[in-house]
Amino acid sequence: MRKGFWLILLLNICVLLAGCGIAEDKIVNISDRHSKPSVSLTFFGNKVEPGNVKAIETILNKYMQLHPEVQISYESLKGNEYFKILETRLRSGNGDDIFIIDHDRLLAFEEKGYLAELSDVQGMDALAPVALQQLQAEKGYFYMPTSISALGLFCNLDLLKKYKQTVPKDWQEFTASCAFFDEQGILPLVVNKDLSLATVILSGGWNEYYLNGQAEMLCGRINSGELQVGESLHRGVQMAQALCLYTDTEAALQSNKNSDDYKIFAKGQSPFMLTGAWNTGRLKQLRPDFAFGVYPYPLCGDGAILMLNIDTRMAVNADSPHLAEAKKFLSFFAQKENMELYAASQNSFSSLRGSSVLPDKEQQPLSEALRSGRIMLGSDDRIKVPIWSRAFSAGQAILRRQPLEKVDDILDAET
Repeated sequence: MRKGFWLILLLNICVLLAGCGIAEDKIVNISDRHSKPSVSLTFFGNKVEPGNVKAIETILNKYMQLHPEVQISYESLKGNEYFKILETRLRSGNGDDIFIIDHDRLLAFEEKGYLAELSDVQGMDALAPVALQQLQAEKGYFYMPTSISALGLFCNLDLLKKYKQTVPKDWQEFTASCAFFDEQGILPLVVNKDLSLATVILSGGWNEYYLNGQAEMLCGRINSGELQVGESLHRGVQMAQALCLYTDTEAALQSNKNSDDYKIFAKGQSPFMLTGAWNTGRLKQLRPDFAFGVYPYPLCGDGAILMLNIDTRMAVNADSPHLAEAKKFLSFFAQKENMELYAASQNSFSSLRGSSVLPDKEQQPLSEALRSGRIMLGSDDRIKVPIWSRAFSAGQAILRRQPLEKVDDILDAET
């Protein structure tokens, strides 16, 4: 055991207790501590993968060695249950000092006054322009972005070579290649029920706005009600529906992101998969017997586009009894060495200015796309509707072959 800190990793939360949201927990006592700290911070997150946890452990260890008066316990829970418990704790007044949120929770939590303003956290001025732009879309800095994730088209390069196909560069090439493999009796595309079609909807519907410098105008029209979400995403919905011809929709409805889709793709029986680029490391661990690469989404008429998402947004509880100490920890986390360590564990870009390289060689086409500037955001903070969750639900409706009117209703939902 390493000396000098406590790191408590709480997993497998089964039954929600009133007020605090903890029941039967698996507690791993990583280390011992001989001096009693005067400040105890709790950090609640949804990052449970070994690589992510190891990076967090390293950063916490370094901080507590520098600040022996502080103890930080990290608790994590995967999936939608995490956000349910997080909101229950905050609503009951028993929220953690530090926690992770997403775009949709940012909108709700900011309105309810759960989030501390973080403009005084050191390091915010070193953020990449795209991350700063997102923060400045709010009335204040209510989270700290620690990584920028990318979505990508995974391509089985050996299968493409065998059938004399190339990596698709635009929508026409993508659908033509899918049709070709379908004619050969090969399932062209692997998707999951969560983000695969959701990101097709968003990218297909909005990519032209971003490429033409009209994203600000798009967001303003949606926020004012001048443009309905469903109307703005109509082309993306049609593209998602078209891709359903080339995937196993029943399997997709059972296939969760980050757990099932890349395992199916690893069998080497399909040329394409749409999912998060962070699955690169997970796929490599399965040792597939084919070469693969991860490429920008070929969903434009004149090329491909890289879809980014401001990920792992760390927030501080506005009612924390240790507000200053929690902000001080975020300032430490924002240091270049820590941000890059954590982003690499996520297979994501760092949120810092000048970071344009992903860790794996298979992801280099995404790094090149970022440097080229052909990018868009999956959940843009300038849009004041919970677009991420609506797109997820719309994607699942498309997998179930529900009519266009139903999909539009989901995208235009008021709640």
